[in-house]
Amino acid sequence: MGGIIGVNKSWGYMHLHLSLYNFQPGIIEGERDSLSGKFLKPIALNDSTESKSIAFGDDFTSYMPLVPYQKVHHIKTVLNNSFIIGQGSLKITAGWQQNRRQEFADILDPGQYGLYFLMNTANYDIRYLFPEKNNYSISAGVNGMYQASANKGTEFLIPEYHLFDIGSFIILKKTIHRLDLSGGFRFDRRDEHADDLFVNSRGEKINPDSSAFQQFHAFHSLFSGWSGSIGATYQFSENVFSKINLSRGFRAPNIAESGSNGVHDGTTRFEIGDPGLKPEHSWQLDYAFGLNLKHVTAEVDLFSNSIQDYIYTRKLESVTGGDSIQGGYSTYKYVSGDAMLNGAEFSIDIHPHPFDWLHFENSFSFVQSKQSNQPDSMKYLPFTPAPKISTEIRATLKKPYKCFSNAYVKAGVDNFLEQNHYFSAYGTETYTPAYTLINFGLGTSIVSKNTTLFSVFINIDNATDVAYQSHLSRLKYEAKNYLSGRTGVFNMGRNISFKLIVPVNIKS
Repeated sequence: MGGIIGVNKSWGYMHLHLSLYNFQPGIIEGERDSLSGKFLKPIALNDSTESKSIAFGDDFTSYMPLVPYQKVHHIKTVLNNSFIIGQGSLKITAGWQQNRRQEFADILDPGQYGLYFLMNTANYDIRYLFPEKNNYSISAGVNGMYQASANKGTEFLIPEYHLFDIGSFIILKKTIHRLDLSGGFRFDRRDEHADDLFVNSRGEKINPDSSAFQQFHAFHSLFSGWSGSIGATYQFSENVFSKINLSRGFRAPNIAESGSNGVHDGTTRFEIGDPGLKPEHSWQLDYAFGLNLKHVTAEVDLFSNSIQDYIYTRKLESVTGGDSIQGGYSTYKYVSGDAMLNGAEFSIDIHPHPFDWLHFENSFSFVQSKQSNQPDSMKYLPFTPAPKISTEIRATLKKPYKCFSNAYVKAGVDNFLEQNHYFSAYGTETYTPAYTLINFGLGTSIVSKNTTLFSVFINIDNATDVAYQSHLSRLKYEAKNYLSGRTGVFNMGRNISFKLIVPVNIKS
């Protein structure tokens, strides 16, 4: 739910944006019965005893999720201003948002939360757009945020913290006939404080004493770095263009990477952060070449990205060589290393005349991500997407019949190739086989007297109900199904969605 209220005048505008939403997602754990291979769900035998039972189809079709689940309440307000000053304009944006995330995981008391994060964030952005002169366009400003997060629950994943970000920037654009040049420079600084947390033998927050366990150690981190880019686009003709861009990036570690020490049900892991992690720095080169002909549109995009201190997670081993288990979950730790990411995307859209209403679109994309100076088992970075080939044929008719407008029908195939480049050390990742998904869709607007009454859309994804696991899915590493011998939870099967849009016209 949201809304906008504002005023527009000759001097500029002021708009106030308000939004509010409540969301209640379930959390997949993937625990299975050892004999039947079916999923298990927690049940309460009485007020003090819990157990497991086999989950049935009705358990997965209800809008009320099973334990564990979350409740997310989010409030956001943004004041967006623009003031005309001379030939330029001053833009000021100020925002505040509060996120309350509660996690419910106790079947004996399903209405009592365990984790409860209360986070408040204030954002600011001030920039001045200088008047355009001699085809120069310049803007400069500062932006950032203040953020504070408190643990209001009885379980803890990250420490309470507060941080302040500030960044200053300048952006310049210049057009010289067929050549467009652009560049920018930015400097960022983050000041982050995390607090101590002491708990007793029952995991309850207490003041420090001789019997307390210190779950989180306070730390203070200062990160700063610069980023920037310079690029050019050249229009060889109306139908041929080329782009090139060189950029430097900077990213400070987030609080999960620096301070985690607990069970993360969303990833089904016990995660450990490292406050000593350094910020990521990167250099990236992008190049694109495109054609926009009468019957064919095509583009080639290439990139190469070198990242220093790239942050990722890897599984830890116990002293006996197996998984390190804490709280019933495998343990993962945030670590870093130098990485090189190379990739490309090729796309072509064939729309032959006189069948301009028919489009035959094809694309291929891949990414290769490697760590420097590492053995084969640690050479490839975790969660690298598999190469993908996509094909779609789409027919669009502006006016197929007097009461229909902008009707279309489409059919597509997404072919994900095998991913045999994975981080195999410590059992962090496994090989992912290839799979193919077939999708269909159609839609149209219903009109009367040149007025759209409503628009309707129907999509069918994974129409053949293929059982597959994405290489990017953490659920791939859930419990083993001993009946089939397969591990983890598979991705969504056949999914049919309907969408209806009804425009509302208010006349004064």
